[in-house]
Amino acid sequence: MLRKSLIASLAASILGLSALTLAPVSANAASVELRLGSHERGPSIVVRDNRDKRHYRDNRRHHRANICEPGRAVHEASRNGVRHAQVKRIDHRFIVVDGRKRGDRINIAFYRDGASCDVAWVKKAGRGGYRY
Repeated sequence: MLRKSLIASLAASILGLSALTLAPVSANAASVELRLGSHERGPSIVVRDNRDKRHYRDNRRHHRANICEPGRAVHEASRNGVRHAQVKRIDHRFIVVDGRKRGDRINIAFYRDGASCDVAWVKKAGRGGYRY
């Protein structure tokens, strides 16, 4: 009986102290777990970090979020009036999209270094000229 009351008072004091010391950590989405009566060890406090790891810079899956993707370049070309737009070539600086506009074949190159897919150059092959 004395042991249970000692464990309970120890747990209450540990929980009270941990609430004071871990207040800034809990604001950062960390969880605190209090283990009582473990058969391997005595009472303990475990602090776990439950933050979402996607937003960290060391995560390699999202390290190229600020580049122009091929699908986005095709979408931008079709928004500029190019029909049957398809990716013709991809290098480290440009994405070249091929298609047709006003009956002529046209190639549009987009810069890769921005998420907005800015137009780099336009090359058309066909009859008369028009302003892009």
